[in-house]
Amino acid sequence: MEMGLYNNLSVKKRLESLKDALISDVNKKLIFDFVDYCFSEGLSKHRVLKYISILKNIAIQTQLDFDKVQKKDLYMFISNLERSDRS
Repeated sequence: MEMGLYNNLSVKKRLESLKDALISDVNKKLIFDFVDYCFSEGLSKHRVLKYISILKNIAIQTQLDFDKVQKKDLYMFISNLERSDRS
């Protein structure tokens, strides 16, 4: 993906940090593709930044490829989140 597409420094930084994150290459690609989709739909940079952070955190916490996640995985993730102090 061409980083020049994102003229906002904070978006560039967030995407760069994603490259070094301890998540699968599959999830990295899916997140980058989703960011492209969000901008193509006219979402604000602030909203896209929020989505990048959320998806990165979910990928780190679950260690599951997004394209393979099942309902039970989501239920478990949400259950754990609700029980934590981050809910």
